[in-house]
Amino acid sequence: MHDIIYNNGKYIAVGGNPSATGSAIVATSTNLTDWTTTQMGVSSGEYRYYEFKCIAYGNGRYVTTGGSGWAATSTDGITWTGNLKIGSNNKNAITYGNGRFVTVGKWGFMNTSTDGVNWSREDVAITSNRDLLDIIYANGIFIAVGPLECVITSTDGINWTTRTDYRTYTWKSITYGNGKFVVVATEGYTSTSTDGITWTPPIKIVGTTNWQEITYVKDNFIAVGTNGYMVTSTDGINWSVPIQIKDKQGTPINVNLYGICAMP
Repeated sequence: MHDIIYNNGKYIAVGGNPSATGSAIVATSTNLTDWTTTQMGVSSGEYRYYEFKCIAYGNGRYVTTGGSGWAATSTDGITWTGNLKIGSNNKNAITYGNGRFVTVGKWGFMNTSTDGVNWSREDVAITSNRDLLDIIYANGIFIAVGPLECVITSTDGINWTTRTDYRTYTWKSITYGNGKFVVVATEGYTSTSTDGITWTPPIKIVGTTNWQEITYVKDNFIAVGTNGYMVTSTDGINWSVPIQIKDKQGTPINVNLYGICAMP
């Protein structure tokens, strides 16, 4: 699975097979133990999904999208309506803010929607052939990040400004908490900003983990990554020693972790 959110008493995870048609999956649970899985379409059926990469909730609707821009929507997280196309390129991330869904992906293309169903049909490039890997809306601003420390910002989700670019590391995920934006990289680095515009020089978190996702919950930034490792910080600057998550039997979980969410 690639992404997970919690809303209205339900956890919803999305994923699939990146190379097999009809493999997009949505899984829902109220307790993280019992899951109901929905496979969106079959290889010869109506839906041509390859996988879902991201999910967001806004304006009374869940939206998930991914491979080749195929998407599905739901008002309750259980029953899904598919065969929706958001542009023609792979989508890596989606968010909702300021009355608008915004999704970003391959080659820096972007699409927007106010209701999650009717989208700007043409992909709009907001970076120069640079994949965008994550996007959030927080503190009145949209921020999307990607390779070579690419950071772009927008107040309306339509008009964008490049803030940092052409450096070294690949920003994989971004979050906001306690008055601060924090990004993490697959190379194990992190950076912070108080306004989303000016960013601190990257620092390396202890260890060699490639960080895939970061969130903020209960006064802590939490990042997860390869081989089941996680790390925490109260300020986004000073980080704990990474630890490997274990199952109920105390056995380390040797899988890559791509998403993290928490109950509000």
